Amino acid sequence: MWLQWALGACVAGVALVLILVALVPSRIVIPVGRPGGLVPPMLIGVHGAEKNYDHWMRWTTGHARVRWPGRFGAVPEAIVVTVAGFPGRAADQVEIRINGVPSRHQVTARYEDLRIPVPHGVRAPLDVTITSPVTRPPADPRTLGVRLEAVTIENRDLASRVADIDTPGGVLVLGALAWLIGVWAAGHGAPAYRRIACGAAAWALVVLAMAVVSATALRPSAWLTLGPVAVGGLATWLLARAGQARVAAALSGLALTLLGLTIVTWCVASFVDVPRWDIWDFVVFLGRREQRGLTLADFWAPHNEHRPSVIRAVLLANVLLSGWNHWNELWTMLVITAVHALLLVKSVGDSRQRSGVATLIFVAGAGTLVATATQWENWLQGWQIALVNGAACMSAALILLAGRAITWPRLTAAAALVFLGTAGFASCLAGWPIGLVAILVRRPRQWPAKAAAWLAVGVLVSLAYVHGMVRPPELPAPAPIFSSLEALWSVTYGTLLALGLPIWYEPHAFLRETFGVWLMPAVGAGGILLGVVVLFGHWRDVESRREQAWLLPALLMAFSGAACTITAIGRVPMGLHAMTASRYIVFTVLFWIGLLMLLTVRTPYRSRAARGAGLVVASLIVAGGLRAWGDALPFMEQHYVGGILGREALLRADWPNTGALFPVAPVLDERRQWLERHHLSLYRPARR
Repeated sequence: MWLQWALGACVAGVALVLILVALVPSRIVIPVGRPGGLVPPMLIGVHGAEKNYDHWMRWTTGHARVRWPGRFGAVPEAIVVTVAGFPGRAADQVEIRINGVPSRHQVTARYEDLRIPVPHGVRAPLDVTITSPVTRPPADPRTLGVRLEAVTIENRDLASRVADIDTPGGVLVLGALAWLIGVWAAGHGAPAYRRIACGAAAWALVVLAMAVVSATALRPSAWLTLGPVAVGGLATWLLARAGQARVAAALSGLALTLLGLTIVTWCVASFVDVPRWDIWDFVVFLGRREQRGLTLADFWAPHNEHRPSVIRAVLLANVLLSGWNHWNELWTMLVITAVHALLLVKSVGDSRQRSGVATLIFVAGAGTLVATATQWENWLQGWQIALVNGAACMSAALILLAGRAITWPRLTAAAALVFLGTAGFASCLAGWPIGLVAILVRRPRQWPAKAAAWLAVGVLVSLAYVHGMVRPPELPAPAPIFSSLEALWSVTYGTLLALGLPIWYEPHAFLRETFGVWLMPAVGAGGILLGVVVLFGHWRDVESRREQAWLLPALLMAFSGAACTITAIGRVPMGLHAMTASRYIVFTVLFWIGLLMLLTVRTPYRSRAARGAGLVVASLIVAGGLRAWGDALPFMEQHYVGGILGREALLRADWPNTGALFPVAPVLDERRQWLERHHLSLYRPARR
C-alpha cells in the first residue's frame, strides 16, 4: 500500500512542477514606470514615477538598472525595454547591458520597444543596465537621461522551459508532501477512495496557492523552497502530535509554508552583502582580537545602551568559518525565526482548545507576525541578529515558565534563555521581572526557593549589565517620566505607537503628517483594551483561572509592553518618529501573538457567539498583519538600492556616496582598509 502512495507522491510532485512551469506567462511585464510596479524587481538610477503623454514612466539619471530576481519555470529568451529619448532632440545613443553583455541602440523621442536577446547561458537573476546621455533642463534640478516605461521578459516556449527547468527539487518535494499529507489527513483506516480524494484535494490546494504566490515568492532555488516546506511539514507534525485535527494541522502547515516562501524570497531579493552601520564597530573588535586576543570582558563590553555579546560571538564564528560572508547572517536570522514560529506552534498543543479553525487562525497569525516584513531592518542588517535572537529567547523562556511543571531544569533553561536575550538587547532585561511574576502566579513545588533563585540571578545579571555602562554623549538623556507629565505622555504615546506598527505600518506618518500619526497608537491602545477585556473573562471564570490558560499570552503581552516602554524611555527624547524604527517590531509582535492566543486557542468564553466574535477579531488582526507586509516592501526595495549604491561607492572609495553604510567617512575608510588587508567581508576572495 505504501508503494502506491509513494508512487502517487512522485506523480504529484512532477505534476506540480509541470503546472507551475505552464503557468509562467510568455511575457512578464515589469511596469517600472508605475508607482508600486516594482514587485519584486529592484530599480536603481531613476527619478519618481510620473505620467507623460498617457505613459507612466520614470526619467533615468543616465545610468539605470533593473534587477529581476527570476521566477520558477521562467527561462528568458529576450528582454524588451520600452523607452523614449529626450523630447525635441535627435536620437540618443543608449547602451543596454544584460548581466554585463552590452548592446547599443538608437532611441528617438517616441516610445519604442527595444528587443535584446538574452545571451546564451545567462540565467536569473537578470541585471539590466541602461546607460544614456543626460540633460540638465534649466527649470529642473534633476539630471535626466531617457524615459523608461517598462521592462518585459520574454520567455521561451513551453517545451523549451520544460526541457530546461532550473532546480525543480524544492517544488517536487512540495507537491509530493502535499499529496502525502492529504492522504494522511484522511484519517487512519479510511478507505482508499477517500485517501485519494483527500490527497488530490490537498495537492489542488497547494497548486492554487502556489499559482497565486509564485510570481512573488517562488524562485528557481531548491534550498529556498525546501526550507519553508520543511518548516510547514514540522508544524503539521507538531500539531498532529498534540492532538489537533489532521486537516487543521495540514492547513496550518501550508500557511506557514506560504509565509516562509514569501519572506525568504523577499529577503533574498533585497539583501546586499555589505556591512551597514553598527556592524562596522565589529571591525574594532576583530582588530583587538588580532592585537592581544579576546577576553570575556570584550564580549560583554557595551555598545550604545546594550551589551551585544551574542551577536559578537555569532559574527566571530562567521568570520572564522567563511571570511565574514554576510549572507550567513541572513540565514541565521531566518533559522532563528523558523524555530521561534515552531515554538509558538508547539505551544498550541498545551491549549485546551481543539477547534481546527481557531488553531489555523492562530498559526497563520503567529507566522504572519513573527516573520513580518515590517521588521525589514532586522532582516537586511546582520547586526540585528541580537534583536531576533532576543525575541525568540524570550518566547521560549516564557513558554517554559507557563507550560508544564516548573522543575529546576526547566527553571535553569528559562533563566539561560533570558540571559541569552539580555546579552544582546537591553529590553530583554524586562524578562527577569516578568519571569518572576510567572513563578509567583504558578507557585510550583518549592516555589519560594525557585523564586528567590530567579530573583537573585536576575538582580546579578541586571547589576552586571548596568555596571560600567556609559550612555553615549551623542544620545539625549532618557525621558524623565517620574518628574514630567509631558515626558510620561510622550513615552505612553511612543509605546502605543510601537505596539500598533505590526498591524498598521506607516513609519513616514510624522514626515507626511497623515492620519497614521493617530491611527497607529489607536491600534495599540485598542489591542491593550481588547486584551484586558479577554483577560477579565479568564479571571471571572473559576475553571479557566485555575487552569491558567491565560498565563502564557498574558506574559507575552506584558513582556512586549515592558520592552516597548523601556525602548520608548530611551528613544522618545530623540523624537516620536524614533519609535517607528522597524527593528523594534520584533518585540511588539509578541503582544499581538499573545492577544491572538487569547482570542483563538485560549479563549475563556464558552458560548458559540463569543467564540465566533473572537475568531472574527483575530482574523482581522491577521489580515492587518498581512496588509502591513505590502506596506513594508517599498522600504525593503529602498534599503536594497541604498545598499547596492553604497557598496559600489565603497569599493571605489567614493566617500560622499557611502552614507547609507556608515555616516563618518574617515572612520569607514580606516575600517575598510582593515577588512581589505585581511580579505574579509566584501573583500574576501570568493566574493570579489
